[in-house]
Amino acid sequence: MDERSRPLVTVLMPTWNRAPFVAEAVASVLGQSCGALELVVVDDGSTDDTSDVLGAIRDQRLRVIATPHRGIGAALNAAFAVASGDVVARLDSDDLWLPTMLADQLAALVARVDVDVVHARSQVIDASGRRRDELWGRPLRVPDDPLLSLLYVDPICTITAVYRRRLLDRVGPWPEHVQVGEDADLNLRVARAATRHDSMRGAVRCSTRSTRTRTCRRERSPCDGSRTATSTPSTGSTFAAHVAGARHRPRSRRR
Repeated sequence: MDERSRPLVTVLMPTWNRAPFVAEAVASVLGQSCGALELVVVDDGSTDDTSDVLGAIRDQRLRVIATPHRGIGAALNAAFAVASGDVVARLDSDDLWLPTMLADQLAALVARVDVDVVHARSQVIDASGRRRDELWGRPLRVPDDPLLSLLYVDPICTITAVYRRRLLDRVGPWPEHVQVGEDADLNLRVARAATRHDSMRGAVRCSTRSTRTRTCRRERSPCDGSRTATSTPSTGSTFAAHVAGARHRPRSRRR
């Protein structure tokens, strides 16, 4: 794809106390084979050396915003509020993109004007970067019905997803009242918007660390990319009922 015809991508990165990993995550974004991007990192009130690590990175494409600690939903919304790209992606501050992740996802997005979301799979790694026998994300169970697919499992590995900005403008912000599940909430609203997805036939585009507490006090459950926590129990039947109910409620305009 000609660089001049490539849409500008804004990458959102929320972080909270990720000093050992954030520089590597940032480098995996700034090292993408497509250069037409900006990276907005929101430091969600870190108390370790995260701000110093970020301050040492010199790249005009990087913007760092420091906020009081309010949680991951608020951090994502703060990043999105200053985004200038027509395409939006997200990477957590302890995960990594493969060098062609954005180029591959953008090529699929540009090739199909009817597709608003492109996502792939993520290879799970441990804290030291060694591969584990686990992948997150999967193709839609029902290719033409993203909402029905959510009855089985949330197929979107969020850190591989590339969205048209117009879609995120339409479905509204990340929820700020939850400590976990902010991506599942967004994925549900995206599915309700009846957008077409391209799952890249299960291709692996990034690496996900899974052995530590996640960014902004959240943990990722195996395989499906959803979040779980002992203080916020969740069951498949409850989520299925929520999705089923969404199919029969009138679709609201932007919240």
